Amino acid sequence: MIFTEDTLQKLENNSEIKKKYAGAGSWGQNKIVYLPTLLGVFSAAGSYFMYELSKMDSSYSIYIYACLFVAVICIIAVVQIQKNAKKKVLATIENVPVCIAKKVYGNDNAEIYYGIYTTGNRRHDIDFIESIADKIFNIEFETDEKIKRKIRNMFGEKFAAPNALSILLPTAFTEGENVYQGQFRFQHIGQEMKNIISNNNDQFIVVAFNYTNAQQLRHADLVI
Repeated sequence: MIFTEDTLQKLENNSEIKKKYAGAGSWGQNKIVYLPTLLGVFSAAGSYFMYELSKMDSSYSIYIYACLFVAVICIIAVVQIQKNAKKKVLATIENVPVCIAKKVYGNDNAEIYYGIYTTGNRRHDIDFIESIADKIFNIEFETDEKIKRKIRNMFGEKFAAPNALSILLPTAFTEGENVYQGQFRFQHIGQEMKNIISNNNDQFIVVAFNYTNAQQLRHADLVI
C-alpha cells in the first residue's frame, strides 16, 4: 500500500476510525490532569517510603494511609477529568486532522523514533514533509547557525519517551508551516505495518488531536 493524499483524505473523513484513538488522543487536552497525576505519583512513592520507615517506627503507619488516600483521590480525579476530555474530543471528532508523518532518526534497538508532521494546510502534502526531512538529514548545509544548533539539539540522541509532547520546529526552517517533532514507538505496530512504512520511504500516518498529541495509525485502520 502506497500512501497518497487521497488515502489521507479518506481517513480524515472517517470519524469511526478516529474515534478509536480518542482515549489516548484526549490525554492532556485538559491541562489540569497533570496536577492530580503528579500528586498521585508522589503520594504513591510517599506511601512506600513511609512503609519502610514504619518497619522501624510504627507511628509512621498513619502516614501510609494518608498517602494512599491521596493517591486514590488523585486516581479518581484523573479518571473523571479524562472522561470529560474524551467526551469533548468525541464531540468534535470530525475536525480532528489525519496527517502524513515521516520517520527521521531513532533508536533501532528500542524502536523509538523521531517523526515530523504538520497539522496545517500541508498535512497531506507528502512531498513537503519529505523536503523538510531532507533538510534535517542535510542540516550541515543550513546557513543559519542558530537554526542549525536548534535542529541538531531537537534530533539528538536524547529520547524521552514515546508519546511525549511534540515540539515545534523553527518556522524559518519549515517554510513558515508549523511542523512538529514527536516521538513514536514502532515496537508494537506489527511487521505488516513496518513493511508498509518501509515501502512508503519511512512515512506513516498520525491522527493529531492537537499539535502536541499525535497518535500513530494502526495497520487494521488502513483498510478504508
